[in-house]
Amino acid sequence: MRLVVILSLLLASACGGDAPDEMSGTPPAKAEEEAGAKAGEEAEEKKAPSTAEEIEQLVRDLLEGASRDVRLVASVQLQKIGAAAVPALTQAIERPDVRGGSAAWTIEVLGVIGEPSAPAAPELGRRLLRGGRFAQLIAWALGRIGAASVPFLAEALSSEATATRVYAADALQRLAEAAAPAADQLIAVLGDPDPVVRTYASQALARMPSASARSVPRLLEATRDDDDSVRHAAGTAIATLAGKDPAVLERLRQMVRDDPDDHVRATMLDELDTRLGQDPEALDFLRELAALVEEELGLARKARWMLLERGVDDPDLVTWASKTEAGTSFEELLGRARGLAKAGPNGRRAALPMLVRVLDWAPDSEDRVAAVEALARLGKLAAGDEKAMQALGVHADEANEKPEVVAASRAALEQIKAAK
Repeated sequence: MRLVVILSLLLASACGGDAPDEMSGTPPAKAEEEAGAKAGEEAEEKKAPSTAEEIEQLVRDLLEGASRDVRLVASVQLQKIGAAAVPALTQAIERPDVRGGSAAWTIEVLGVIGEPSAPAAPELGRRLLRGGRFAQLIAWALGRIGAASVPFLAEALSSEATATRVYAADALQRLAEAAAPAADQLIAVLGDPDPVVRTYASQALARMPSASARSVPRLLEATRDDDDSVRHAAGTAIATLAGKDPAVLERLRQMVRDDPDDHVRATMLDELDTRLGQDPEALDFLRELAALVEEELGLARKARWMLLERGVDDPDLVTWASKTEAGTSFEELLGRARGLAKAGPNGRRAALPMLVRVLDWAPDSEDRVAAVEALARLGKLAAGDEKAMQALGVHADEANEKPEVVAASRAALEQIKAAK
């Protein structure tokens, strides 16, 4: 319930108590904030009213309260009442004279109550279409209400006001699959003149697998959008919805090669990381990237690690991955060793001294445990390495070592002996 108080205090800072139809841009003084917080805490402690008359009085206090504290107490109490307060709140929001701060307080309470506020969704939808300064708050409340709000949010996507379309698309993407009935409208606004609307629409469709047959073709087109954020969202969406489709994989590869934005290229390579296999075509693509001179993009580095993790035991790759500089963190050292351990015989041999270094010198016991576990997985190779076995033996019997490292080291020694 503490969240309820915080939300109401934020609203109290924005909406004056003495002038319901005016917004106050001046934050309350510290004394007023403390008084509001105290009022909110006291409201939490009160027993929630249960009779219709008590609820109606609270709604009147919410709409017409003479002070911010009165409204805050009414807001918190109505939120605690929940579904039973929705009819009175719905009647209030349907009144044409409820505007400005009074409307904002009511909308916030309905949004916090959430799904039970579905009866208020039609009026909130009408208010959203009218736009205005509370459009974002209304869209948030509709998103909190959930599936019952989807038709009204979908209708708002056709608003002439850019801000309204942005807020509606954002609310729909937060609803994920529950917003699937609005998929066709979201697909349509992939052509919206505003890039923020197009971005939110792409993100929303990414969370609607039931509409993927209709959305993926248009999302593929959106990966050629002029806006970087739209291409990023659309590329992530097609990877999420159809990441095994050959046409999608090819488009992701093209984006990694050709997109003008470095962040888009890097993200699409991340998306491919979990989807590319070890077939010759995939490995050739990664070798192409690994050879890039523009290593500042990070693509060459990422591609090299992807090759190593796919068991490509190339001596040049192993040499590159084994190089460390002064100041290399133990976390990075551990990550490099783990990657090398997946590569093959050359990589595993290169990983051994790096893991021993982490085990002997890393200050974080979690890193030492991870190094021990990685050494155990090397089995016979670790068994034949004198330094590795010596390090494990020391940490298995070290009196001042952390218990979890001692236990892991002893278990590793048993596992390695069993692998001989």
